[in-house]
Amino acid sequence: MMDQPRAIRARIGTFPMNAWYIFWMANFFIAGSAFAVIAIIVLVRGVKDLRDMLAGLRAEANKR
Repeated sequence: MMDQPRAIRARIGTFPMNAWYIFWMANFFIAGSAFAVIAIIVLVRGVKDLRDMLAGLRAEANKR
C-alpha cells in the first residue's frame, strides 16, 4: 500500500491529463448534443416543407 504523500503526489501528477480528458469529453458531449438538436429541428421542419412542396405539385398536376 502507498503511503499518504506518495498517493497524493500520484493523484496530482495525473490531474493535468485528467483535466484535459474531462475538458475534451465535455466539449464532445456538448457538440454532439448540439448536432443532435439541430438535426432534429431540420428533420421536423424539412418534413413540413417537403409535404407543402408535394401538396403544391399535386395541386398543379390536378389543374392540368
